[in-house]
Amino acid sequence: MKCDLNIIEIDGKNIAVIEVPSGLNKPYVLSGAIYVRQGPNSQKLTTVEEMRDFFQQADKIYFDDAICREADLTKGISNDNIKTFRLEAGLVNTTSDEQLFNNLKLITNDGNLKNGTILFLGTNPEKFFEKAVIRCVVFDGTDKRYIIDDKVMSGTLYDQYQKSMIWLKSKLNVRYETESEGSNPRKEILELPEIAFKEV
Repeated sequence: MKCDLNIIEIDGKNIAVIEVPSGLNKPYVLSGAIYVRQGPNSQKLTTVEEMRDFFQQADKIYFDDAICREADLTKGISNDNIKTFRLEAGLVNTTSDEQLFNNLKLITNDGNLKNGTILFLGTNPEKFFEKAVIRCVVFDGTDKRYIIDDKVMSGTLYDQYQKSMIWLKSKLNVRYETESEGSNPRKEILELPEIAFKEV
């Protein structure tokens, strides 16, 4: 890490000023302890709460990996959502839910649900994260002044994705093609390819 050294004169005396930039690989440890700068002082982190706040502020703990403290392990997860996940992921039913949760790190070591777990498998995710929804809007024209349709998709992230895809398809023009008489059923072609919306 490069530090800048400058000499400034104050009251006829030369003062050395060392500028140390904020590092990218926080935290930095001194003698086994973590210190943070608070104004002119260095403060030692002593509680779990202080350390957790520090790591979250330093982006070392991501939102989906943080604990959802209000969620209850026995009521917060939907069995239907677990079944849907198993089906979509191609997981055999011989794996217990407990093993599945441990393998995918969906719960903490002390049995707390994580934010990401609630968003994907929760019974009622919007109860905890009211802003974690998809909003789909159709405007009349290109200046975004007149709204023709406005729909908010709630539920798990997977539910929101499915609802959004259905809504988007309902707004697109569709044409149909048939190759020849007696061949396969007609082919539905959207004016924009579905893969474009999946990527978005």
